Amino acid sequence: MSPKARRLGVMLAFGAASAAILLLSIPVCPTALILHIPCPGCGLSRATFAALRGDFSSAFKLHPAVFVVVPMITLFMLGQVAVYVNPEWTRLEKLLRARWLESTMIIVMLLVLALWIARFFGAFGGPVPV
Repeated sequence: MSPKARRLGVMLAFGAASAAILLLSIPVCPTALILHIPCPGCGLSRATFAALRGDFSSAFKLHPAVFVVVPMITLFMLGQVAVYVNPEWTRLEKLLRARWLESTMIIVMLLVLALWIARFFGAFGGPVPV
């Protein structure tokens, strides 16, 4: 088996396991399970599924950052998978390691953290139910 085929198989197995966890609604948030409070990302999966159904109002209520965070992380992860499966794609790898992209992702994650704190004070309908 070629290295590229083996890497593709690893990614397909990982994707299948991830899809099973999402489709079976298996709780994966340790903060929600242990502390019974939502983490900064709580509600993103439900918001994503709501957005995919076209229910943008519910998606926004579940996690207002869904329209920024999910596309950003999806594109980043797809790029990482593409580089993993095809290591010769050096231009894409350089883009994924660019300082501006790293800085943008840090800023977005800090905004998600600020949103999480604001929701505990009642903003955007308060904390998402866990």
